[in-house]
Amino acid sequence: MSMQPVACGECGARVGVHKRNSQHTAVQWHGDAVERCKWFQVARAAGERSAAGTLSCYALCASIDQAVREGNVSVRDEDVLGYSGVGSMEEAVGADSPP
Repeated sequence: MSMQPVACGECGARVGVHKRNSQHTAVQWHGDAVERCKWFQVARAAGERSAAGTLSCYALCASIDQAVREGNVSVRDEDVLGYSGVGSMEEAVGADSPP
């Protein structure tokens, strides 16, 4: 997985980003980015955690969206299974495959 650098427009925290498709974004936080992100610090201090055990900074999400719109972060445009251009789950795994 190739990570592309993105800096938050609000605090300047730099993270690695991989966009598999429009719905999936992987973010790699480094220690200095966690320390720099004010929202992340406040949320962690309040004990907030997502189901996956990570937090999302809305300012960083907006910066990632902007980087995609500007062409600074590429979107691989593949489905979750990693097959590009597959039209359905049946095509991805085969119609005769067990569920």
